[in-house]
Amino acid sequence: MLTALTDDLHTAWHESTFLGLKFGMRVTILRLPDGGLWVHSPIPLSAELRAAVDALGPVRHLVAPNLLHHVSMPEWAAAYPNAVVHAPAGLTKKQKTLTIHRPFDGTADPAWGDVLRPIPLPGMPSFDETCFVHSASRTLISADIVLAIPPELKHWWTQTYLRLAGIHGQTVGCSLVHKFDAKDKPALRRGIDAVLDEDFDRLIVSHSGVVQAPDVRDQLRDAWSWLP
Repeated sequence: MLTALTDDLHTAWHESTFLGLKFGMRVTILRLPDGGLWVHSPIPLSAELRAAVDALGPVRHLVAPNLLHHVSMPEWAAAYPNAVVHAPAGLTKKQKTLTIHRPFDGTADPAWGDVLRPIPLPGMPSFDETCFVHSASRTLISADIVLAIPPELKHWWTQTYLRLAGIHGQTVGCSLVHKFDAKDKPALRRGIDAVLDEDFDRLIVSHSGVVQAPDVRDQLRDAWSWLP
């Protein structure tokens, strides 16, 4: 159920489709130095997944990284009522019953210490994403900074979409939605550059891929080369 990337960093995968596209969803779970768990982009909480998560430690932070990855947040918040909920402030318009304890403001929660560095990606209002850098594992944790669809995925409509976006066969790439939603390109460029200034060789995104390679930052830079 859980895939261990390091002793403290795990992910789990949920098969799903969106508008007929076979993207799926990935949750990332980080064990903080105090033993508490930080859960990024929750997926549906099955009994099997909950048992595996509980075996890692107590859930203390629930993170909806943007305005798109939030559907399972109320389910997790109900299961772990003592967890702090982190999300974009604008998510209250979509999740009216979800209490957001810590709206994103570009700063880390003091409970995280120096373990995680948040990096906002402004300029895409439909996303309003914040990425996170976990220096100890040299990992960039994101929901939608890029798509990372394995080329071996044999699903005609998903592959057709990737061709339309001009990223078929690429390890990572920006979707048509990224390009259409880039309303403030200078602000978005500053956010992307801030990400690229970080030191990481692993990229986790919610739709399919975990990319680990010495040149992953170069791949990310190339994916965003269309942005002035």
